[in-house]
Amino acid sequence: MNELEAVSHGTFLRSKQTVTVAINFLNWLHDREIPLEDLQQADVDDGVRDGPTTRLIADRFLNWAMGNRIAPSGLKVPRHRRGTSTKLSGADQDAALGQVVDGKSLSARDRAAAILVLVFGQQLEDVVALTWDNITVTDHLVTVKLGGFEIALNDPLDAPRRDLKAKPGHDQTAAHPNSNWLFRGHSPASTSTP
Repeated sequence: MNELEAVSHGTFLRSKQTVTVAINFLNWLHDREIPLEDLQQADVDDGVRDGPTTRLIADRFLNWAMGNRIAPSGLKVPRHRRGTSTKLSGADQDAALGQVVDGKSLSARDRAAAILVLVFGQQLEDVVALTWDNITVTDHLVTVKLGGFEIALNDPLDAPRRDLKAKPGHDQTAAHPNSNWLFRGHSPASTSTP
């Protein structure tokens, strides 16, 4: 990155996440009184298993630490394998969808995101990247642009977006006077995972 004329926002965010994950992993080791130079494969496995999936990014730090002989060589962070997540039964899927659509237990923000994930199979990282440029709300129709396709959201799937349009949230601070993010974060130019 030092050789680049300018670092893209995506590269910056990726680097920031790498550092944050490394710090969290080192804190995890510290809490268990495991010095980095005494790290064992079982510790790495436990550390990844005990944390969020972003902990898998610790491999970048671990490779650096091994390359600089700060950690023992030969340690591996297991890779995430697609298709290993627990699958919901049909009844559980219906129950989850009912909870999202009924609007009684979740905020409009959470319902809007969950509908895109549960009904349209969207990845959460794609959902939080949506802006109001991807959404059209009229009196008669709500559409969302996903993967280059415009999809109509009929009742009751349109209600959360209508609610968000009326009350987007996180707009009472100087950080978001004119934010275009569908899911606004707590700081300027950020989104927030619903």
